[in-house]
Amino acid sequence: MNYNLIILFIIIIFIFYFINKRIIIQKENYLTYYLPFYSTDSNLLNKFYREHNYSKNYFKKKFNYEVIKFGSDKESHEFNLLLSKIIVDRTFSYSISSISYNNNLKLINDLYNNKINLAIITIMLINYYNLKYNINLDNLYVITNLNKIYILILTKLKYKIFRIDQIPYKTKIGILIENNSMYFYIDTFLKDLKYNKGDIEIIIYNNLNELHNAFIKDEIEIIIYIDNLPNDKLNQLIDFNFERDIILLPFKINSKLQEEFLMENTFLSKDIFNLNEITATYLPKKFDNYYYLIYRPDFSILSLSQYLITNNKISDSNINNISKLFLRNVKTLNNMLNKEYKIDKIGPRININKYLKYHPATMKIFKENGYITNVNNYNCKYLVGVKECTEKTLEDNGFELV
Repeated sequence: MNYNLIILFIIIIFIFYFINKRIIIQKENYLTYYLPFYSTDSNLLNKFYREHNYSKNYFKKKFNYEVIKFGSDKESHEFNLLLSKIIVDRTFSYSISSISYNNNLKLINDLYNNKINLAIITIMLINYYNLKYNINLDNLYVITNLNKIYILILTKLKYKIFRIDQIPYKTKIGILIENNSMYFYIDTFLKDLKYNKGDIEIIIYNNLNELHNAFIKDEIEIIIYIDNLPNDKLNQLIDFNFERDIILLPFKINSKLQEEFLMENTFLSKDIFNLNEITATYLPKKFDNYYYLIYRPDFSILSLSQYLITNNKISDSNINNISKLFLRNVKTLNNMLNKEYKIDKIGPRININKYLKYHPATMKIFKENGYITNVNNYNCKYLVGVKECTEKTLEDNGFELV
């Protein structure tokens, strides 16, 4: 055997190994700078060299190192964590601390007193807080709307209660403690449905498991609470109801009362929910004049939006980054979120102006993207979500100035 050839072969292999290893190390250790310009004549490029930015981490200078404290109730805490991760990953916000609250009023109070910077809150709660404490909340601002949540009203067929405006006298209704918004709203809800105080017996439970168990054991005839849809606990309640007698009551009341009710409660909307999105064991379902099938799943229900709300102690740059993230990337965000947290269509909501104002940074972005304008021209509707509607942009895009 020719040992010289073997030794030579081994040496060649080692040479190739070290050459390749060196190339890989160089590729992995390149220090690459992102330059926010492309023209060699750019003033930004001159500034980049003049201030010796080539020796610095460009992005490090761009991060906003303000620590954001983001609060939510226990039911929205998972949503809070998901949004926090997305905001940190996709904006220049550097750090977010997520805080869970057992009491919604304390959540609003801490936001009002600048103990936290952001919160997931409904306008229903803002309205209750304002009425209870008679406080001017002019240091709180809306950044954007988020997902929808729903008022769930459940009963059993044997009680023969099929309309929410025809609940018998002294019916027992179960609700949750103050970590669920319905706790603060139940009196107004019943009053606006024309029930007198004392007509209905309200029983309060500490958590959803207790509420569901009391309902299963017939200690109460109706349960009312606010939650996401779809959700696992509702599905479990229905799945383990072997008598198949649990029903969801639709929001169906006479037209005059409905008009008055929605006018009094502008933070609520009458919505349509597809019952195919909850557990398959619910359908088909027939009671009174209602008949719900897989092919007829549309269900009338009251919904309300959750909002991302801030105070005046957070930097405009952070608000600007967060507003742009939601306004320009809602489809991408929804692909990253679970179905129950899907963000509703982004845009200014006129009906919240009586409760809170939008943050100035958000209003600026709305204007830049054509959601609001000072130009009185119906053609502005074609620029919504695209660009600011001005007479010049209308002309540049071939629209008449009318």
